[in-house]
Amino acid sequence: MDPAFANVVLTGEGEAVDTAAPKRWRAEANAEKAERFRKGR
Repeated sequence: MDPAFANVVLTGEGEAVDTAAPKRWRAEANAEKAERFRKGR
């Protein structure tokens, strides 16, 4: 699922959509992927 779409869908009614969240989620996922790669060596 696209993180931007998921952010809009999962935001509760009456709450502001956090537009920076998808970028933050991608950065966290990339950091986790890099950590797994380093541990694998």
